[in-house]
Amino acid sequence: MGNEGHRFLVNTLERPLTYNLLIRINDSSLIRWLPPVTANALGQNLMRSERESWQVAEFLTSFPDEVPKQTLPQLMKLLSSKNPVTRHNAGLVIQHYSFTYPELGFARFRPALVAVLNDPSDLVRIRVATILHNSDLSGPEVLPALQRALTNSDPSLYRLTGNFLKRLRGKDPIESIE
Repeated sequence: MGNEGHRFLVNTLERPLTYNLLIRINDSSLIRWLPPVTANALGQNLMRSERESWQVAEFLTSFPDEVPKQTLPQLMKLLSSKNPVTRHNAGLVIQHYSFTYPELGFARFRPALVAVLNDPSDLVRIRVATILHNSDLSGPEVLPALQRALTNSDPSLYRLTGNFLKRLRGKDPIESIE
């Protein structure tokens, strides 16, 4: 796939305003006032949109990028999206880039990455902490961001966070965090 293909796919990670509107309606009390058929269709559209975005992110991690230096700034912009799914998927692809293209030099993006450590999503914060760690850019601000994720009720996310914290502190984790 050429460099235009990667840039096109990165742009599709950002979901349109209609998606954000669907989330607001779905998360608000308005959903209970909608007819059941409409509410069901709304939920299905929301799930399909999230699934498509995740599939694009997975596709981007499966094929080499011929010009990752041009793609990375686009991905970094997506980390500040209002849409949590966009931020999560951008984090997934950037994390892949930090493993696959270490020569990119993530140091210029450190301030933006550190700012994302305040993201409300535990998974986005874990991905960004991993990016900083892979790039030898992690600092003292990483630990508090990860410790907040230890309150998550998802057992796999809790285990992932605990293992990553152990790794940062120089202890052997029970399981790897891939």
